[in-house]
Amino acid sequence: MEENKQQAIGDILLTWQTKEFEKHHRTKHWYFWMIVVTVGFVAWSFWTGNILFSLIILMAAIFIFMLGEKNPRDVAFSITNLGIVLGEKFVPYKNIENFWVVYELPDLKNVYFDLKSLMTPRFTINLEKENPVKVREILLRYIKEDLKREGEPLTDIICRIFRI
Repeated sequence: MEENKQQAIGDILLTWQTKEFEKHHRTKHWYFWMIVVTVGFVAWSFWTGNILFSLIILMAAIFIFMLGEKNPRDVAFSITNLGIVLGEKFVPYKNIENFWVVYELPDLKNVYFDLKSLMTPRFTINLEKENPVKVREILLRYIKEDLKREGEPLTDIICRIFRI
């Protein structure tokens, strides 16, 4: 059984442990202001008669608060000759559009993957202590690098600023 799994993902070229997602430190002030913003949006949506928007805001707020309580698991990330593996999920190279590496010490050490799927357009892997040049060299053998992107995506910047 283990041999079949190994054949399905290919030969492991590089592997490391990373967090499932980035957990942000949230203070009491953060919770207070997020409640104020949520109540404000819900009140505005009722005032304008847009009940669906208020439901979306409430569901998003509940999701953000619940995610904030969850602790990220350590998962193995591997680069193989057939694709990449995050925990139990295998993504073959044919499903990956491109990648780019952002390495701005001390806080930003990520590799980003754009997928061809509309349902999962992009995901981020923290490099932890891995050498970004080595990771890049291995990935370049199998998928193209997006040289136009040099920094962190705007959505990630916003999420980091607002600790979402």
